[in-house]
Amino acid sequence: MAHLNLTQVGTPILNLSNMTSKLEIFYQKTPLWMQNLAANVKGRLVACRRYSRDFYVALKELQSHESLTAFELEQLSISRLKSALAFALANSDFYRQRFHGFGLQHEDWFEQFVNLPLLDKMQIREASLIDGPLPGEWKVATTHTSGTTGQGLVFPCTQKQEQYTWATWWRYRIRHGLSLNERCAVFGGRSVVPLSQHKPPYWRYSNATHQVFYSMYHLNCETVIDYLEHLQREKIRWIHGYPSVLAILAGLLLDKGIKVSGVQWITTGAESLLEHQNDIISKAFGTFPIDHYGQAEGVANISMCKNRRYHIDEDYSFVELVPVMGRAGIFEIVGTNFYNNAYPLIRYRTGDLVKVGPPCDCGLAGRVVEDIDGRKEEGIRLSNGTILSRLDHIFKDMTRVLEAQIIQRSDLSIQLRIVKANDYTSEDEYKLLSEVKMRIHLPVHIKYVAKLPRSSTGKLRFVIHEEF
Repeated sequence: MAHLNLTQVGTPILNLSNMTSKLEIFYQKTPLWMQNLAANVKGRLVACRRYSRDFYVALKELQSHESLTAFELEQLSISRLKSALAFALANSDFYRQRFHGFGLQHEDWFEQFVNLPLLDKMQIREASLIDGPLPGEWKVATTHTSGTTGQGLVFPCTQKQEQYTWATWWRYRIRHGLSLNERCAVFGGRSVVPLSQHKPPYWRYSNATHQVFYSMYHLNCETVIDYLEHLQREKIRWIHGYPSVLAILAGLLLDKGIKVSGVQWITTGAESLLEHQNDIISKAFGTFPIDHYGQAEGVANISMCKNRRYHIDEDYSFVELVPVMGRAGIFEIVGTNFYNNAYPLIRYRTGDLVKVGPPCDCGLAGRVVEDIDGRKEEGIRLSNGTILSRLDHIFKDMTRVLEAQIIQRSDLSIQLRIVKANDYTSEDEYKLLSEVKMRIHLPVHIKYVAKLPRSSTGKLRFVIHEEF
């Protein structure tokens, strides 16, 4: 097994949303060398937590499951579900009260389990899921998510959960020929380059983690050649990012008649990989994106195999596909996490939708799904032609924002429609506007509403455009 040398590739480690707003503003004002230093320091801290010896143990264990039959994998998943459920009932008054009267100690506990009430983000935002203080040996850190509705959720995450998550992600990457030390170009949503900067470099280095972070906020028809020349100068073979951002990069290159050579792997996550995005990315870079689905809560993970089919990682969590009323063949992903004892989630609704696919002949046993339909978003257009997408990270730390929606008017101005919690204050408004203005140089105002309109399937459109 190769050693990682503190590499944390494939997702941004310069997690500025983990800092206070003041620290992020300070970062934006520091010189270039200090910003690169910050990336290296943050990378070493994160990698030391994520890639300890236990990570390699988890990776070896998960790789051994690839030879299991469908029945063996199902039995393994049910066994881990029983353990997760027993832990929650023994250590959580929240779940004891929630599941009171279901008789889960009986031999028919599994039949009872599928009748337990579903859990959603609104029900746990203020809940304490574990009795008493968390044990110190759990090595708990704080993480957060926003999801497609813009609801902020901050919660504890054990080191074990984090390591199994990354071991699961690396298992599928290794299937596709990637190695743990491969250098990676990251096109994500972090504001790694100040908006006030109007010339290269539009990227920042984390040499400690073999990563280069590229700013999506500066990518447009005038700057794309700077990006391309730097990628080629650095001899980057692996690009990772949001599908929407990589599709913009690919489209800008193709508009100039450029097809890129030398890139062997494109990996995508955090959004649904749409068919037109897949086509334009593969056309520009000569390789098809390798995609996976997951979420910070760790209740489901779905990885692409060599046949480009999506397999549920049955050994990562217990995943249920719950039929969506009125939509034949469409299922909502509902999951129970296995490894995060600091924040057990039982029958947690992701709000993401899938179709069930036919079996795959790749040799992997996990259930196959198609058309993951949970994170399809539009972007907003800046005055210079840049298109920004995957904007939900703006709301990740806004725990007193219940829901959010972005409206772009025909004059390019932005309206934020916000459903606020009772304890929302003027300080939250200031923080929200600061987060937006740091990323978007357009007129922005907030409109507070009691509720946001939903689609017929109960989904919320995160970004809406007026006619241009």
